[in-house]
Amino acid sequence: DCGSCSIILDGELVCSCLMLAAEAEGSKIETIEGMSEGGKLHALQQKFLEKAALQCGICTPGFLMASKALLDHNPSPTETEVRFWLAGNLCRCTGYDKIVKAVMEVADEMNADSNLLGAQNQNQQNVPGSVSALVSTMLQSLQEGLHVRTKKNMGVPRIGFDINSAAND
Repeated sequence: DCGSCSIILDGELVCSCLMLAAEAEGSKIETIEGMSEGGKLHALQQKFLEKAALQCGICTPGFLMASKALLDHNPSPTETEVRFWLAGNLCRCTGYDKIVKAVMEVADEMNADSNLLGAQNQNQQNVPGSVSALVSTMLQSLQEGLHVRTKKNMGVPRIGFDINSAAND
């Protein structure tokens, strides 16, 4: 359970080595091979290169998939959330600081782009209730608390971040 074989199965991060192929039938599967598009590296892949967040490369696919799954679920993670989310992946070469910094920088860049796009859209069209919908979505995310990522039907949980326990620390 080193995390190197991590994939995103129906939106959830799982270790492919802990599931049978039959369990994936009819599911949406995202792998490291599909992360780049049209020969252009995904922002996480590019940032891992820029920040030297890899060395031997054995763990890199798992870290990239776990990072993508995190940013898909939470585009604005704190450093603590990133560290908790990536805790199921093992690296014996780099330590984890460069990996965490790479993920944090991509999140910051994505949010800056999103804020810029949001400001442009707000100037073009004032949509009543959009702030209310955003606040509602944020509250729902916070209320979910402990997010457990499991290997589908395998009973082996990978624990994500518990916002409630972090607030109590």
